[in-house]
Amino acid sequence: MRQKLGKVFYLAATLLVVSLVGGVAVADSRMGSGPIKNDSVLSRHIKDGTVREADLSDGVVGKLNQAGPEGPQGPIGPEGPVGPPGEMGPQGDPGEQGEPGAAGVSGLETIATEIRVPGTASGQVAAICPEGKVAIGGGHAASADGADGSNTLINESGPGNLTQSNGVWSGDRWVVRFDNTATTHPSGQGNVKAYVNCAFAN
Repeated sequence: MRQKLGKVFYLAATLLVVSLVGGVAVADSRMGSGPIKNDSVLSRHIKDGTVREADLSDGVVGKLNQAGPEGPQGPIGPEGPVGPPGEMGPQGDPGEQGEPGAAGVSGLETIATEIRVPGTASGQVAAICPEGKVAIGGGHAASADGADGSNTLINESGPGNLTQSNGVWSGDRWVVRFDNTATTHPSGQGNVKAYVNCAFAN
């Protein structure tokens, strides 16, 4: 009798172990953390998708959703390719009017006037600019019949008919005053010419 009971107890114990190991007999669908030793369940033991957020405690979910500390700045990346040119922008507003420029000249021309001079005579000749222009320079030339004009003495050569505007003097002609000594040719006559450079001056 004892021998039969021993065999029955041995068989029952064997079935219980097989059931527990094989997963046939399960007392509850969930197991608490108490019976599980630390590091006994690893990530390779858990299939993907078998653990959901509902299976985790609120504390674990909060830690998983909590942002970690900011990491160190990464290295500078390589320079990117040049982008396409952008569209042309709208036309800007007109700029302010500039300051008046420095005084200048325009319409430059040279006028010459020549007269015949009798022997042993004094006189003057003037080259006059067109209306609106001023004399900005001038000169003279003298000659005698059969000679180089050395018998003609130039007493004055400069601008004439001077007027003043804003503290600046200007004239509209070039005047030459002379004496003819008539010592180099029997006729005693010669020529005196006046030149004037004329322009519009601002």
